[in-house]
Amino acid sequence: MVNITIRLVGEEKDRLFKRIELIPQIHVGDLVKEIESVTNIPQNFQQIEFRSEELPDSLHPLESINDFEELVVCSDKFEIAKEAVRHHERLTKSGFFHVYAQFCMFRRQNHYKVAAWTGDVGLIRNAAEQYFHNLHDQSRGNKDHKFICYFEERDADLGGRPTNTLAFV
Repeated sequence: MVNITIRLVGEEKDRLFKRIELIPQIHVGDLVKEIESVTNIPQNFQQIEFRSEELPDSLHPLESINDFEELVVCSDKFEIAKEAVRHHERLTKSGFFHVYAQFCMFRRQNHYKVAAWTGDVGLIRNAAEQYFHNLHDQSRGNKDHKFICYFEERDADLGGRPTNTLAFV
Protein backbone atom coordinates (compact mmCIF):
# COMPACT_ATOMS: atom_id res chain seq x y z
CA MET A 1 0.00 0.00 0.00
CA VAL A 2 1.07 3.55 -0.72
CA ASN A 3 -0.35 6.88 0.37
CA ILE A 4 -0.85 9.33 -2.48
CA THR A 5 -2.21 12.84 -2.88
CA ILE A 6 -4.88 13.75 -5.40
CA ARG A 7 -4.55 17.36 -6.55
CA LEU A 8 -7.79 18.74 -7.97
CA VAL A 9 -6.92 21.61 -10.31
CA GLY A 10 -8.96 24.18 -12.19
CA GLU A 11 -9.87 26.76 -9.57
CA GLU A 12 -7.79 29.66 -8.30
CA LYS A 13 -6.49 27.41 -5.54
CA ASP A 14 -5.90 23.67 -6.02
CA ARG A 15 -7.56 21.26 -3.61
CA LEU A 16 -5.44 18.54 -2.09
CA PHE A 17 -6.83 15.20 -0.96
CA LYS A 18 -4.00 13.70 1.07
CA ARG A 19 -3.26 10.24 2.37
CA ILE A 20 -5.36 8.34 -0.15
CA GLU A 21 -4.38 4.72 0.37
CA LEU A 22 -3.96 2.64 -2.80
CA ILE A 23 -2.14 -0.47 -3.88
CA PRO A 24 0.37 0.27 -6.66
CA GLN A 25 -1.10 -2.58 -8.75
CA ILE A 26 -4.57 -0.98 -8.70
CA HIS A 27 -6.61 -1.69 -11.82
CA VAL A 28 -7.34 1.42 -13.91
CA GLY A 29 -11.10 0.86 -13.47
CA ASP A 30 -10.76 0.82 -9.68
CA LEU A 31 -8.50 3.87 -9.81
CA VAL A 32 -11.02 6.03 -11.67
CA LYS A 33 -13.77 4.86 -9.28
CA GLU A 34 -11.60 5.92 -6.32
CA ILE A 35 -10.91 9.29 -7.95
CA GLU A 36 -14.64 9.76 -8.52
CA SER A 37 -15.40 8.95 -4.88
CA VAL A 38 -12.86 11.54 -3.72
CA THR A 39 -13.43 14.36 -6.24
CA ASN A 40 -17.03 13.73 -7.43
CA ILE A 41 -15.84 13.91 -11.06
CA PRO A 42 -17.59 11.16 -13.07
CA GLN A 43 -15.23 8.56 -14.49
CA ASN A 44 -15.67 9.48 -18.15
CA PHE A 45 -14.94 13.18 -17.47
CA GLN A 46 -11.66 12.75 -15.58
CA GLN A 47 -8.38 14.08 -16.89
CA ILE A 48 -5.62 12.41 -14.87
CA GLU A 49 -1.91 13.20 -14.90
CA PHE A 50 0.79 11.14 -13.24
CA ARG A 51 4.33 12.56 -13.11
CA SER A 52 3.34 15.48 -15.37
CA GLU A 53 2.07 13.21 -18.15
CA GLU A 54 -1.35 11.87 -19.04
CA LEU A 55 -2.11 8.68 -17.14
CA PRO A 56 -0.82 5.80 -19.29
CA ASP A 57 -3.34 3.53 -21.01
CA SER A 58 -2.58 0.30 -19.19
CA LEU A 59 -4.35 -2.04 -16.81
CA HIS A 60 -2.16 -1.02 -13.86
CA PRO A 61 -0.96 2.54 -14.59
CA LEU A 62 0.45 3.21 -11.09
CA GLU A 63 2.75 0.19 -10.70
CA SER A 64 5.78 2.43 -10.15
CA ILE A 65 4.08 4.94 -7.82
CA ASN A 66 5.80 5.78 -4.54
CA ASP A 67 4.45 7.04 -1.24
CA PHE A 68 3.27 10.65 -1.28
CA GLU A 69 3.34 11.09 -5.05
CA GLU A 70 0.55 13.09 -6.68
CA LEU A 71 -2.11 12.45 -9.23
CA VAL A 72 -3.33 15.68 -10.82
CA VAL A 73 -7.02 15.54 -11.69
CA CYS A 74 -9.33 17.92 -13.53
CA SER A 75 -12.74 17.57 -15.14
CA ASP A 76 -12.58 17.69 -18.91
CA LYS A 77 -15.82 19.74 -18.72
CA PHE A 78 -14.41 22.39 -16.37
CA GLU A 79 -13.91 25.09 -19.02
CA ILE A 80 -17.36 24.42 -20.48
CA ALA A 81 -18.92 24.76 -17.02
CA LYS A 82 -17.12 28.06 -16.41
CA GLU A 83 -18.35 29.37 -19.76
CA ALA A 84 -21.89 28.19 -18.93
CA VAL A 85 -21.77 30.16 -15.69
CA ARG A 86 -20.66 33.30 -17.58
CA HIS A 87 -23.55 32.89 -20.04
CA HIS A 88 -25.97 32.31 -17.19
CA GLU A 89 -24.86 35.51 -15.45
CA ARG A 90 -25.31 37.52 -18.67
CA LEU A 91 -28.79 36.06 -19.24
CA THR A 92 -29.79 36.74 -15.63
CA LYS A 93 -28.63 40.36 -15.79
CA SER A 94 -30.53 40.91 -19.04
CA GLY A 95 -33.80 39.67 -17.49
CA PHE A 96 -34.04 36.77 -19.93
CA PHE A 97 -35.35 34.34 -17.30
CA HIS A 98 -38.18 36.70 -16.34
CA VAL A 99 -39.42 36.72 -19.94
CA TYR A 100 -39.21 33.01 -20.82
CA ALA A 101 -40.78 30.87 -18.10
CA GLN A 102 -39.62 27.48 -19.39
CA PHE A 103 -35.99 28.61 -19.29
CA CYS A 104 -36.53 29.97 -15.80
CA MET A 105 -37.79 26.57 -14.61
CA PHE A 106 -34.81 24.82 -16.22
CA ARG A 107 -32.47 27.33 -14.60
CA ARG A 108 -34.01 26.77 -11.17
CA GLN A 109 -33.66 23.02 -11.51
CA ASN A 110 -30.07 23.05 -12.77
CA HIS A 111 -28.22 26.14 -11.52
CA TYR A 112 -27.12 24.49 -8.28
CA LYS A 113 -25.68 21.55 -10.26
CA VAL A 114 -23.50 23.81 -12.40
CA ALA A 115 -22.27 25.64 -9.32
CA ALA A 116 -21.40 22.36 -7.63
CA TRP A 117 -19.58 21.07 -10.71
CA THR A 118 -17.30 24.08 -10.77
CA GLY A 119 -16.67 23.81 -7.03
CA ASP A 120 -16.92 27.60 -6.72
CA VAL A 121 -18.15 28.46 -3.21
CA GLY A 122 -19.50 31.84 -4.35
CA LEU A 123 -21.56 30.24 -7.11
CA ILE A 124 -22.78 27.51 -4.79
CA ARG A 125 -23.87 30.14 -2.26
CA ASN A 126 -25.63 32.19 -4.97
CA ALA A 127 -27.39 29.08 -6.29
CA ALA A 128 -28.49 28.03 -2.78
CA GLU A 129 -29.75 31.52 -1.98
CA GLN A 130 -31.66 31.80 -5.27
CA TYR A 131 -33.15 28.34 -4.84
CA PHE A 132 -34.41 29.00 -1.30
CA HIS A 133 -35.54 32.52 -2.18
CA ASN A 134 -37.67 31.10 -5.01
CA LEU A 135 -39.14 28.49 -2.66
CA HIS A 136 -39.85 31.23 -0.12
CA ASP A 137 -41.62 33.35 -2.74
CA GLN A 138 -43.75 30.40 -3.89
CA SER A 139 -44.75 29.26 -0.41
CA ARG A 140 -45.49 32.57 1.27
CA GLY A 141 -48.43 33.52 -0.98
CA ASN A 142 -49.72 36.98 -0.04
CA LYS A 143 -48.15 36.90 3.42
CA ASP A 144 -45.37 39.34 4.13
CA HIS A 145 -42.37 37.36 5.36
CA LYS A 146 -38.75 38.37 5.49
CA PHE A 147 -36.29 36.10 3.68
CA ILE A 148 -32.97 35.57 5.45
CA CYS A 149 -30.15 33.39 4.17
CA TYR A 150 -26.62 33.35 5.55
CA PHE A 151 -23.63 31.05 5.34
CA GLU A 152 -21.08 29.81 7.84
CA GLU A 153 -17.92 27.79 7.55
CA ARG A 154 -18.23 24.31 8.98
CA ASP A 155 -15.64 21.93 10.33
CA ALA A 156 -13.96 19.87 7.64
CA ASP A 157 -14.19 16.92 10.07
CA LEU A 158 -17.92 16.71 9.33
CA GLY A 159 -17.22 15.31 5.86
CA GLY A 160 -19.24 16.06 2.74
CA ARG A 161 -18.25 18.43 -0.05
CA PRO A 162 -14.90 20.13 0.35
CA THR A 163 -16.40 23.65 0.28
CA ASN A 164 -17.05 23.48 4.07
CA THR A 165 -20.08 25.78 3.95
CA LEU A 166 -23.48 25.57 5.67
CA ALA A 167 -26.52 27.56 4.54
CA PHE A 168 -29.05 28.80 7.10
CA VAL A 169 -32.42 29.85 5.71
